[in-house]
Amino acid sequence: YQIRNQQLVFVNKYYSHSLEMGIYFNPKTNAVVYNSVKYPSYKVFDGKFQTFNPKPEEEINEEFITIPANNVKPLNITAQEIKPGLVRLKNINGDLPEVGWFYVAKGYNSENRIVPAVRIYSSSNIAVENVNVYHAGGMGLIAEKCTNINLDKFNVRLREGTKRHLSTTADATHFVNCKGLVKIENCLFENQLDDATNIHGTYVEVTKVINNKTVEVKLGHFQQRDFDFAQADDTLTIVEMKSFAKKKDFILARLEKVNEKYCQLTFKENILNDIKIGDLIDNSKWYPEVILRNNRALNNRARGFLIASPKKVLIENNTFSNMMSAILLEASKYSWWYESGNVQDLTIKNNTFLDGTYGGGKNGLIEVLAQSPGLVKNINIINNKFNSFNPMLLNINGVTNLKFSGNTINQSTKYPILYQAPALLNFFNCQNVIVSDSKVNGFKEFSFTNGSIVDSKFIPNSKN
Repeated sequence: YQIRNQQLVFVNKYYSHSLEMGIYFNPKTNAVVYNSVKYPSYKVFDGKFQTFNPKPEEEINEEFITIPANNVKPLNITAQEIKPGLVRLKNINGDLPEVGWFYVAKGYNSENRIVPAVRIYSSSNIAVENVNVYHAGGMGLIAEKCTNINLDKFNVRLREGTKRHLSTTADATHFVNCKGLVKIENCLFENQLDDATNIHGTYVEVTKVINNKTVEVKLGHFQQRDFDFAQADDTLTIVEMKSFAKKKDFILARLEKVNEKYCQLTFKENILNDIKIGDLIDNSKWYPEVILRNNRALNNRARGFLIASPKKVLIENNTFSNMMSAILLEASKYSWWYESGNVQDLTIKNNTFLDGTYGGGKNGLIEVLAQSPGLVKNINIINNKFNSFNPMLLNINGVTNLKFSGNTINQSTKYPILYQAPALLNFFNCQNVIVSDSKVNGFKEFSFTNGSIVDSKFIPNSKN
């Protein structure tokens, strides 16, 4: 390590590494520490460390490699060497960590996910089997614009006997604008610094209407630059930004790149009356059916499975224990990541949900965040086992047609309850919700269901 301009920097032969973008791990659990939001991470703006304590799940709406978010206090974290191997950091904001914990950091934001272990692009009928990824400076596997991908025993994991607590510095797996079938079976995803998998499309934003058939659009996130969003004959959907309502489908005739951020889309039809500046465009042709079966997602920063495909999705016989939600459906995640896709047919069955959301924050083990009611539809949560200290099992907003049936809920004593949830199952702005035939052991002080359920057939279950 070196002290540079009163900052602690770790130095290797080919790179230097700051304290930015890190989190504490507990060696006793080999997972992110309980209630980790209490303890500061560090971010660097204009060459100065600052403590960073975001609200859980809060997105930053600027490219924060240069611009601090409003919730980052302008504290200068300085480093002073007391003796070789002993450094004092001053002006820490937040609770101090316990002696013996490990601080795992991935460094400066724009440079910490540029080396994935496996990248698959514009390919078809791919099988990746019996592969262990022990580390990568980015994602374990990222697939873009691919058709039919099968992962079987593709593991992002710690090497047996290692003293490390980190596998990859970003998602274990990630799928962008793929189609056909994405099948992930018999995989272990552990100790990575982001989600186990994220499957979604891509929004582009209309910046100029050029004529009655042509618009200029931009790729919104800096990590999407130069991505081939669409090609001729793709069906593109115009989406209203505020409501995320679909306006109309058009067939693309031609895509011309202006540069790595902007391109021009020329359609076969007249679009002038159906599109305006600020609208979003989604490539509705490029979404996959998904099977996630017999996988384990454990001990990582962030979540288990993030799903945003309107095609048929099956999540079956998996085991989850994540510091945030095990399953997150965040419809139309436009504001920061420009990720598109709304679930329309999802079955979650025969899974085991262990202690989750232990990192802090009011998240459900299964979380659905739809900006407008009805964007997400047809979810079946059946015959699962919930063994969790967290009383908020479901936090569901804006779903039409949801069935919760045959599930078993047991209260775990591994961690103290972090917050008093309104109920075990929380539904807001939902339609046609059915809850039946589920058992609850523990959580006696909590209501079973809560929320404003609009025009619903709602069958509450008594505690057993």
